[in-house]
Amino acid sequence: MPRITALLLCLLTSLVVADTRENLLGPDELRADFEQLRSELYASHIDAFADRSRAELDRHFRTLLPELAQAMPREQAALIFQRWVAFGNVAHARVEDAGLAFVQHINAGGGLLPFDIRVQDGEFYISETYPGGEALRVGDRMVEIDGRSISEFRAALHEELSADNAYLANTLIELDFPRVAWQRLGSLSSVPMKIERQGESIEVEIESRPLDSREAAADPDRLRLSWSRRDAGMQSCRTAYLRPGPFYNPDGEMWDTSAFRSFIDEAFADFIEQGAERLVIDLRNNPGGDASFSDHLLAWIADEPFRFYSRFEVRNSPAARAANARRLEGEHPNETSLAYAEAYEKHDDGAVFEFERPFTPPRDGEGFDGEVFVLVNRHSYSNAVTTAMIIQDYGFGTILGEPTADLATTLGAMEHFTLRHSGLRVGFPKARIVRPNGDERRLGVQPDQRIATPLIESADDPVLQSALRIACGQAD
Repeated sequence: MPRITALLLCLLTSLVVADTRENLLGPDELRADFEQLRSELYASHIDAFADRSRAELDRHFRTLLPELAQAMPREQAALIFQRWVAFGNVAHARVEDAGLAFVQHINAGGGLLPFDIRVQDGEFYISETYPGGEALRVGDRMVEIDGRSISEFRAALHEELSADNAYLANTLIELDFPRVAWQRLGSLSSVPMKIERQGESIEVEIESRPLDSREAAADPDRLRLSWSRRDAGMQSCRTAYLRPGPFYNPDGEMWDTSAFRSFIDEAFADFIEQGAERLVIDLRNNPGGDASFSDHLLAWIADEPFRFYSRFEVRNSPAARAANARRLEGEHPNETSLAYAEAYEKHDDGAVFEFERPFTPPRDGEGFDGEVFVLVNRHSYSNAVTTAMIIQDYGFGTILGEPTADLATTLGAMEHFTLRHSGLRVGFPKARIVRPNGDERRLGVQPDQRIATPLIESADDPVLQSALRIACGQAD
């Protein structure tokens, strides 16, 4: 089974690419869609100028406009449109179809760079190699690629990605390196690179290879954290370990909580029966999901009612109302969509209003009253970040690990609109969500006690071992 990045897998399984001969767009259509993109994003985004002024965004818009002077397929237009949206530095504003050109390249048998990277302090290190990358070794530091310094190349990759800060952008590059590298380097059969290995500068030529050759060599000494695995059990010193897995159902109906709830209830009942005094919840490499899952876990350790925000502000707009109306067309509209519809009716277009949601109470019955420690890393996302944030802000436990790249206070609650001529889908954040402690800085969850993550993690999981020592009160 080829090992591919999570975002690449998502693209390959969710996007259908049309023949470019059938979807060529003329300059007038391209410019009309670009204008629609700008006007609707300004009207719908909760804060389109949070990081860039309107003058800066308009200036960048004019810079990109000449690139639309000739007919092109929608896949190419999506890349240009995304580069303008990404300039705003907000992760939840993006052209969802910006990966179409890459999927088309892959479907045509096009090549990928045969390695993955890890970004540490802004430097690029080889984290995995595949056939074609035999000249590279895990841990090599990239110095140049295709004649560009890594600082120049990194800046170019950032232009492809919607991200609120450099840390988040670098983390997304780790996940999506094959795609964004291809978007900047193009379809090269081989790529010259300069690397540094144990203080020695080495020049290599790396061959691109198709997706079906992207098979990593099995290495029993490497840690492979699963996105989907659920695990629970007792460790030493009366410490329980819980890896809840994603906050959705990966093995059936996506939002069916029954199996997850059973797993959580059985795990906690077992912890209590075995006299657990401490608990380590492992949210590393967790893709997140929905609060209907995570709230059930939190209710076991909560000692007061909780919710995921101190302030939730929503902008009313035609695009937000239309997206909500589409959800209400279903046979069983959810309560949140009904609440949004009622709130939209009370406010004018462009108005920003407070959106109130109920608190979640602690579990009705016996809960877990021991010490709680939560392990996070840069690849804890979405509701995994929200879960850690709630635990930290309400004092339900102690956060360990490295800062999350995904944000605690965020511009989020994404909705979408569609561009008229190209049919491209554009995501925008309709809400400003301030974490429970009121900190308005757009930052990830900062651990109460940091645990350094090695560049290459060994199979004995040194970060988890450090977390368990901390939970047991041993110096680390």
